[in-house]
Amino acid sequence: MAKSDPKLRHVYLRHRRYKAYYPARSTPYRENTTSQGKQYK
Repeated sequence: MAKSDPKLRHVYLRHRRYKAYYPARSTPYRENTTSQGKQYK
């Protein structure tokens, strides 16, 4: 939806850029174990 919405497009693009750097988690700044990380992939 955000992809086609002119007002939300920049938010969508920024979100896409972030995703390359870290897996989305509820606590992105804490070190998680591999098994925890797999749960969200």
